[in-house]
Amino acid sequence: MSYSSVPRMFGLSIILIIFIGCSDSSTNTETPETPVVPSPQQFQPQTEYFDNNTSSKGQTVQAGEAYQNASLLVKGTVRPLFSTSQVYMSFLENGQQQDANYTDGEWVWSYSASQSGQTAEIQLTAQTNQTSEDVSWALMLSTETPSGPDFDNYQFMTGTTSHNAEEGTWNIFPYEPGSSPSPIVTYEWANQEGESYQASYTISPPDETETFIINYSKMEMEHSLSFRTQDGETEVVIAWNTDTGTGYINRAGEDRVCWDENLETVPCQ
Repeated sequence: MSYSSVPRMFGLSIILIIFIGCSDSSTNTETPETPVVPSPQQFQPQTEYFDNNTSSKGQTVQAGEAYQNASLLVKGTVRPLFSTSQVYMSFLENGQQQDANYTDGEWVWSYSASQSGQTAEIQLTAQTNQTSEDVSWALMLSTETPSGPDFDNYQFMTGTTSHNAEEGTWNIFPYEPGSSPSPIVTYEWANQEGESYQASYTISPPDETETFIINYSKMEMEHSLSFRTQDGETEVVIAWNTDTGTGYINRAGEDRVCWDENLETVPCQ
């Protein structure tokens, strides 16, 4: 080999190294970790405590007035407000069982869901905010039925969550194709360590003129629920402990009324 050929060989080697390096960088691009599809319904108030008049020892008892009033409010007002949103959430739950496709910075879940004998085509999308690392969500709904209404890529839900969905905000919109309505339900939740979390709900039922605001916290065995209308005319706080069986109800402008482990009304300590 002549000395004059060395520079040419050296230059060819550099070109090959650059080419191989560029090739490796393109093939090693990894898809980011898929965000967790949120499940806001898991942060709803856990009110099973009021299903049976049972003491902390598991005995059925004759509950006092304080417990009965709290139970009536929970079962007669709070639970019905969540019933509609729980039906809507089935559209989101189906997406939790599907794999997402990732293209151009967006995850897409495409699937079908059935509710009340009607089948809808769902597209759930998620994008990560590069600054905050929060995830922005949108659930689009398309369906066509003989009785209507029909939807064509209608934005039915939106939300922003952390990547693991342990905290976030979620909005549900009414069935009003062709319009830009306000949410009928807004969830906000923050999961804490262990079996503890805090959540708030703003609920505006389509057939109601009032907006209801519910705040709920669960700190292991301690539960607290506040309920009020947006105008502030009605405000009630209910608290209970699923371990001791005790609790209280406090209406705005009135004294707190308590019950003991036998669900009997007692003076508050």
